[in-house]
Amino acid sequence: MPHRKEYKKLVEELQRYVLDQYQPHEIRLVDEASYAFFAEEKAPKAVEKAVIPSFKESPLAQSPSHPKPRPAEIKPLKLPEKGAEPIKSVSPKREEKITVEIPSTPFRKNSEEVVKDFSFGEIEKTLKKIAPNLQILNEPLLSEIPVAPEKPKEKSIILLYSENKEEAFLTRLCQAIKTQLHAGCIIRHFKTFQDKDSCQSFFSENSFLFFLGNPAEIETLPFLNEFFRRTQKNSLCYLGGAPFIPLEKEQDYESEPAKKRELWKQIKLLLAGSHKL
Repeated sequence: MPHRKEYKKLVEELQRYVLDQYQPHEIRLVDEASYAFFAEEKAPKAVEKAVIPSFKESPLAQSPSHPKPRPAEIKPLKLPEKGAEPIKSVSPKREEKITVEIPSTPFRKNSEEVVKDFSFGEIEKTLKKIAPNLQILNEPLLSEIPVAPEKPKEKSIILLYSENKEEAFLTRLCQAIKTQLHAGCIIRHFKTFQDKDSCQSFFSENSFLFFLGNPAEIETLPFLNEFFRRTQKNSLCYLGGAPFIPLEKEQDYESEPAKKRELWKQIKLLLAGSHKL
């Protein structure tokens, strides 16, 4: 083989590199072409077993001049007489275990020697001589996999309440928005906006579409009131730059179905407008 010495040298350098760079039992992925190249191996030839003729096929057994041997006579054993010494049982000899020290492989060296002797350029030259069509990658394949961009946080409709009666009504309204309009909806108490830090943190996230609540409750909260604005021309309300739908008492919506339909119409219009943005 013309490249036998170079191939042996390549194997030694590759083993040094693997022992230094990777941990035991570590699995690495390769492409199909590289695997097929190194996996080629000729199957070993089967060793022909010598055919030993059986006793029946031997010429001595078939020749009439050699009679069949008679079986040896078995003499009966005599039992020991009374008063004789008992036969001592002989214990079998114990097999002694032999330990064989396996010398360490000549390829394993200290980490300092491996780093000193290793040269990827030599491996690359040898690979090009043996397999000129083999593609050598300078970067791992994982770097070519595109990273999926982070999905933006879904914005929701915020329903604000101050009393338990309002919470029950807004809970049913929130469930209807999720199931029929397929939009995000969150119920929050006005008390969560009492301090300045909570207000700034909430409005800086900008995770809301529009608000529903009683505007009178906003006036009692000074930090939340800073984000509230009402226009004089068309009497529209805004909270944190998002539309704000003023809510009446829950009893009015239960007693007058027309108001409930009008509220549902306003929610659908604002939701449709937010999707166009």
